[in-house]
Amino acid sequence: MKIIQRVLIAIFLMQAASAQTVFDVAKPQPLPEGAPRASDVIMRSLRIRSSNAQEPHDTLKALDDFHVTRLEWAYINDPAFIAKVKAQGCVFGGAAAAPSYIKPGDDPDWFEKVVVKNLDGEPIIAPWKRSWDRTLWGCVNTPELERGYLEYLKRYIDAGADVMQRDEPRANLLAVNWGGCFCDHCMSGFRAWLAENTTREQREAAGIAALDTFDYRQHVLAQDAPVGDAFGKWDGGQLKEWFTAFQEDSTLAFHERMRAAVDAYAGRRVPFSCNNGVRRWGAVELMFDWAFGELSYGHATAVQIYNAMREARDQGRRQVVTMPKSTKWETTPDLLARTRRTIAMAYACGGHCMAPWDTYMPGNAPRYFGTPEQYADLFAFIRANAPIMDGYEEAAVFGKGIADERFGDEPPVTIVDHETAFAVVRVVPGDASKPVAVHLIDWSDAPEPLILQLNPGRFWGEKAFTMELRIPAPYNQEAHVAAEETGDFKGLVRTVAVAPEADGTLRLPAVAPWGILVLTPETR
Repeated sequence: MKIIQRVLIAIFLMQAASAQTVFDVAKPQPLPEGAPRASDVIMRSLRIRSSNAQEPHDTLKALDDFHVTRLEWAYINDPAFIAKVKAQGCVFGGAAAAPSYIKPGDDPDWFEKVVVKNLDGEPIIAPWKRSWDRTLWGCVNTPELERGYLEYLKRYIDAGADVMQRDEPRANLLAVNWGGCFCDHCMSGFRAWLAENTTREQREAAGIAALDTFDYRQHVLAQDAPVGDAFGKWDGGQLKEWFTAFQEDSTLAFHERMRAAVDAYAGRRVPFSCNNGVRRWGAVELMFDWAFGELSYGHATAVQIYNAMREARDQGRRQVVTMPKSTKWETTPDLLARTRRTIAMAYACGGHCMAPWDTYMPGNAPRYFGTPEQYADLFAFIRANAPIMDGYEEAAVFGKGIADERFGDEPPVTIVDHETAFAVVRVVPGDASKPVAVHLIDWSDAPEPLILQLNPGRFWGEKAFTMELRIPAPYNQEAHVAAEETGDFKGLVRTVAVAPEADGTLRLPAVAPWGILVLTPETR
């Protein structure tokens, strides 16, 4: 009997020793050039804000208040201001969009020359901008737009921008949904595209008798195609499919030319992000190095945030989200709680949530300006834990609605009898000498203590390790000012020593909303 027990024990130990560990499963994810590191704190300032009688907010003060390392997506090209941002130790990122264009000083007709046009030759304005004053949506097939757009980018490089962000990157491709663009440049460009991408037999089957004289605008007008937004849903058959593909290729080519031109002007590769709406990774978005996305209130859930970060990772990119966007004019307790959970979940999953400051809100709601009392504890927590964030990748995830099959029925961590808590295991791929970070996020309005079950075989097998739970310290203004001045944020983290029970059960205090369980292998 004892021999059988020894054999069974030996087999168990062999299986534990040969079991796949979190260090085996986590895969290296090279950081795209210029993209934020896992521990970076990102903030936006739409324009320069400096406290005065008309402006209650101050951009430079907010950088310190939220412990920001990158000010990005900023429509600011003032060299003196950018120098101040950099003097505070921040990367500066400018911003461009479909309307970005340097107007010629002596051409009163510039708008008509570069704007996308519908079938009637009228300017098209993006739906969400129609209450604004003649907002440009430039046509990428217009040489004049290309000149003015490149001049716009050059001014940011001259002003000292380190990186750039592109809003509305789909440009002409997106404009097809609103009935464009049917300008003369697009019509001649479409003929050239057809000549290169289709055969004469294909064109004849689609109704093109003579390519040299073919005008797609006249063709669809003859078919009584709808003008404007309705064109987007109109079934225009093969020709419309080709026209959409042409506008996508035109948009891709435009970005390729502009990036090459601005790199040549800067004498370096200028990293570029884009706005992908937290949901798109098409050919256009993949031209950029990482993405920002405006997160809707309804999509700010643990599962959808995890899926967004996973999709970015699968594409070799990084995803940054805004706070949940709400039409509410005030910071309700629910909005505050959901925003804090979004910050925690985004970072736990290897992405980022921007500091909730100068954030555009939908409808007629004013821009949102959070306070350090509401959010700075989380960003200090991120800065303090940089050593267990930068270079770390996901190895496992556990929580309701997320299926992780990498470890089969023996995951590294299980949360016992809990509906609203999530665990994300992050490690340095292939390096078992480094600590393991188990991010714990509770989405409950009334968080309760957690019960975890750890599977040692998925970590270091029989090798001993210590554990501690790190949680953000409650906000204290003086402590945060001191940490910002010294760059030492460790004092803004509370540490709780924890140990498993005999059966491996680990009982932890509630996290509201975030804690990091750190497992460190013993070296002796």
